[in-house]
Amino acid sequence: MFHASRARFVLALCTATVVGAPTAHASLAIQPAESGAAPAGEAHRFTERAVADFEAGRYEQAVENFERAYALDGNVNNLFNIGRVYEEAGDLPAAIDYYTRFLEQPGVSLEYREATLERLEVLERTLAATRKNEGDDAAAEGARAGATEPPPPAVEGEDDPPPPIDDAAQARARKQRVAGWAVLGVGGVALVAGGAIAGVTASTASALADETDPSARADLILRGQSLAPAADALLISGGTLALVGLVVALTAKPERSAKATALAPTMLRRGAGLSFATNF
Repeated sequence: MFHASRARFVLALCTATVVGAPTAHASLAIQPAESGAAPAGEAHRFTERAVADFEAGRYEQAVENFERAYALDGNVNNLFNIGRVYEEAGDLPAAIDYYTRFLEQPGVSLEYREATLERLEVLERTLAATRKNEGDDAAAEGARAGATEPPPPAVEGEDDPPPPIDDAAQARARKQRVAGWAVLGVGGVALVAGGAIAGVTASTASALADETDPSARADLILRGQSLAPAADALLISGGTLALVGLVVALTAKPERSAKATALAPTMLRRGAGLSFATNF
């Protein structure tokens, strides 16, 4: 047989409603056996209002009044009472929270902790089962929606992500860019040198036009004949190197890994077709 206080506590845990109960406060709250006198003062008035609200189904007002009473007298029974109200209202997470807070308070006897833990276990199992059922219902609804609205057919290569770029390819691309800019620089230097020699050649030709001395004219002609090919060679090679270096630098991009399989058009003697290629 249960102790009298334990019996009141179990009644608080298990009673589904307290409407019409002759000892409403006892059926809702925990009443320790050593607490013989009824509480008094403003906190007690809030507690009585909360019990009346609970019996009338005004759960929000009941929680508010229990919280006011707890703020005034710090009676840990009100934490349990708030959990009881939330449980009756169907808010199981809030009920579990307040029951847990009640257990964390000092001075709660072992028998009350044991009974509250039993209640928590029931509520947590109920909540877990409810969430599982909601998840199953959502999954079933999603499956039904997917069945009624099939996705559009996939187009090969439309949304395929680009193949990855490995580190080796990036390193090769960097080296290619460096080499390209270097070649471009060499070509630029050659162009400058060729231009300078071409300028000297032009000045030599101008001096030759004004020179009347046969010996001096012969020296100028010989000088021009030696400078002109050098200027042409430097200009041509410099321009070629600059162009090649620029192309190499601008086209230096890391190559992406090729797809494992691919379809490619094939021209045959008797017509055209598709060939299937695979990389191993």
